[in-house]
Amino acid sequence: MLTLESWDHQFVIDPTEDRQWKLGTWTTSDLHLITDDSTRLTIAANGNITVKGKTNFERGVGIGVKNFADDVDLTVAGAVRFEGRKFQVSNGTPTSGTYRKGDIIWSDNPKPTGYIGWVCTREGTPGEWKHFGQISS
Repeated sequence: MLTLESWDHQFVIDPTEDRQWKLGTWTTSDLHLITDDSTRLTIAANGNITVKGKTNFERGVGIGVKNFADDVDLTVAGAVRFEGRKFQVSNGTPTSGTYRKGDIIWSDNPKPTGYIGWVCTREGTPGEWKHFGQISS
């Protein structure tokens, strides 16, 4: 529908066969969205996306999920890492993988008098793990 071209670039705005729209480039170059002549968002030719500057999401964010949970702002299908610590859910301590001191495994089946999870007390593969957070009866 609309194409802007130079010798080695082509930018398109085009309808799709299923009555939607596509916007982008047919070339193998990265696509930069800019304001004030500064790149704010880059979509690399390999599909990686880089956002520069502060980013605000007004609704929930999901990573690796198809259905967003309505009662939380962030839904993640796997382990997460923040402040250098890994957090994941399992039915026991890991038997493989590399872990750092302070990483936490949350129990996927907490029970009265049991523990809420395990904390890595010595890094390694898989590290040394200790129970934490005893649950009252």
